[in-house]
Amino acid sequence: MRIFIIAALACGLAGAALAAPDVDLTRFSLGLGAGQMYGELGTNIEYRLDEQFAVSGGFGLNGDGNWFLGGRMYLKPASTARTRSRITVGVATEEEGNRQPTKLVVAVGGTWSNARNEFSGWNVDISTEGKISFGYSF
Repeated sequence: MRIFIIAALACGLAGAALAAPDVDLTRFSLGLGAGQMYGELGTNIEYRLDEQFAVSGGFGLNGDGNWFLGGRMYLKPASTARTRSRITVGVATEEEGNRQPTKLVVAVGGTWSNARNEFSGWNVDISTEGKISFGYSF
């Protein structure tokens, strides 16, 4: 049931963003992957506030209802290189037996982008708990 609520909220937010006339859709990126940033196995949506800061949310598509919500700070401007380092701070849930506690997540990672868009490409993050998230953003 929780996965349906999260999916409905995500669809509602996406619909509101598309309907708003002043929202720049090029600031959004959608990623698919595994790990905390993707709700263990799922998707991650990022909205860039500017060249250095972004908000990010992920939710799992495997039926467990895992999710992630946080902020990212990119350490290197996109115009200087195709690789960018970043720090992510947020909260996430993950299933532990029959419980699903919310945890603080702090991670360092990076993006290797393609020539089309500096925010599209392969992503890798490692949290302070040693958990690795990886995926591809479009």
